[in-house]
Amino acid sequence: MPLDAAPSLADRLWGRLEQVNDGGLRLGRAHLQTAAHLLLFRQAHRRLARRAAEATAAGPAALAALAEAWADLTTSADTYGTYRRLLHDLSAAPETALGAVFVDAHQSIDDPVVLRELIAVLDEGLARDAGSVSADDEGEVLSDLLERALQHLRGSDPDYYTPRALVDLVVATVRPGPDDTITDPACKAGSFLIAAHRYIREHDPGTEPRSAGGRIRGNESALIGLAGANLLLHGITEHADCPGVTNESPFALPPMPGATVVIANPPFGTMKGGEKSVVESRADLPVRTSSKALDYLQHIMSVLLPGGRAGVIVPDSVLFATGAARDVRRLLLQTFDVHTLIRLPAGAFPTARGVRTSILLFDRQPTERRGPGGPLWVYDLRTGSSPTGGGHLDTEGSAEILQVLRMGDRSSRQESADHRFRPFIYDELMKREDTNLDLVCPPLEPPVPDSRPPGVIAAEITEKLKAALSHFEAVTEAL
Repeated sequence: MPLDAAPSLADRLWGRLEQVNDGGLRLGRAHLQTAAHLLLFRQAHRRLARRAAEATAAGPAALAALAEAWADLTTSADTYGTYRRLLHDLSAAPETALGAVFVDAHQSIDDPVVLRELIAVLDEGLARDAGSVSADDEGEVLSDLLERALQHLRGSDPDYYTPRALVDLVVATVRPGPDDTITDPACKAGSFLIAAHRYIREHDPGTEPRSAGGRIRGNESALIGLAGANLLLHGITEHADCPGVTNESPFALPPMPGATVVIANPPFGTMKGGEKSVVESRADLPVRTSSKALDYLQHIMSVLLPGGRAGVIVPDSVLFATGAARDVRRLLLQTFDVHTLIRLPAGAFPTARGVRTSILLFDRQPTERRGPGGPLWVYDLRTGSSPTGGGHLDTEGSAEILQVLRMGDRSSRQESADHRFRPFIYDELMKREDTNLDLVCPPLEPPVPDSRPPGVIAAEITEKLKAALSHFEAVTEAL
C-alpha cells in the first residue's frame, strides 16, 4: 500500500467526524467506535466480493455477517433502526472475535442524517481509493483514526495513548516471532498487539497464520470494542475461534495463561475499589501495593514463561521510589535477566511532556538457569543530545536506537564513546541504596539554567507531585 493512501482516506473520515463535532455533537470514543464498525462492515463487504470474483472460499461466518450488515445499512430506508438492530444482533456472542467488537457498543449518533452521511463518506472514500487501499489495508485507516482520536480525547494521559513510533520501538526490542504467544494485559486499542503482528509479517513472511488467533491476546475494558475492531480489521482474529481481547481484568483468577512475549504500556496511578480487591486476591504477587504500575509489572513477571521476553513502559517512579517499588526492583533483578533500560526523552509522549518514562526490557531465564542474568545496559535518551533530539521518537531515531542496542546479539554490545549507552553489573546494582535504578548516563554535568517553556516545567513538577502523592497514599493504606 502506498504510504500516503491510508492517511488520505483517514483525513477525509476524520474531517467529517470533526464536522460532526463542530455541528454540536461532542466527539467522543463512541463516535470513533461507530466509524470502526462502519469500516468493519465495508471491509467485509469488499473482501467477500473479491473472493466471489476470484472464486475462492468465502471465509469465516463472521465475514459474511459483517458483509450482510453493510448491505443492510446501505439499502435500508431506516438507517438508524437498522444500525441499532445490528449492534444488538452482533453482540450476542461476546466470547467470539466478532462479539468482542460489539460487546459494549451502543448507538451514539442520534441524528440519522449524520449516520447516513458517515456511511456515504466511507463508501465514497473507499471506492475512490479502491486501487490503492486494499481491503486488507483498511486496518491501517482505523489505526490512523485511532492515533488522532486518542490524542484528541485524552491527549494528556499516557496511560491512554502511546505514540505509534514508541509502540514500534518496544515491539522491535522484544523481536516477536511466529511461534511466540504474545499478550498485552492493558492493550487499550490493541496497538502493541497489531505492531507485533505486523513485525512478524515483515520479518517472517508466510508465517502469519501461526501468529494469529489464540497466540495474540490482550485485556481491555474501556476500549474493548475498538481493540476488537482493530484486531479484526488487521486480520489477526478473522479466523480465530476466540476474541483476541477480553474485558476481564488481567488480575482475575484463575491467572491468565503464560506468554513468551509481553509488551505493554500499563496504566499508572493507584488501584482503588473493586480493582484493588481483585489484585489482592492474587497470592502470586508477592509485593503488596496499591500502585498500578507495580502491580502490572508483577503480573507481567508472573505470566512470562521461561525463555520469554518482556518490554514494558514504566513511570520513572518504578525505578527510584522506596518501599514497594524497591522490593519489586529487587525481586525483578534477582529472578529475571533485566538486560536493558531505555530512559525515554521528555517528549516521548508529545502531549504529556511532564511525564518521565522508561522502557524496561527483561527476559525470564530458562528453567535450568534461574536467577539474575548479565549486566543491565542503560541507554539514556534524556540527558543531553540523543537520537531523538530530546523530543518525540520517529522512525529514523528508532532505527538508530535499535542499531545501538543490538537486540539480536547483545553479547556484541559496546559502550558508546559519550557513555550514553553503558552497562551496570548486577552486584553494583544490588549495592545501590534502595536498589535505585534511576541511572543517568553520562554522569550529570553542572546544572545549567532550564530554558524550557514554563508550561513544560510546571507540568513536570505536577507529575512529580502526583507520583509523590501516590506513594504517600500507598504508605497510608499500608499503615
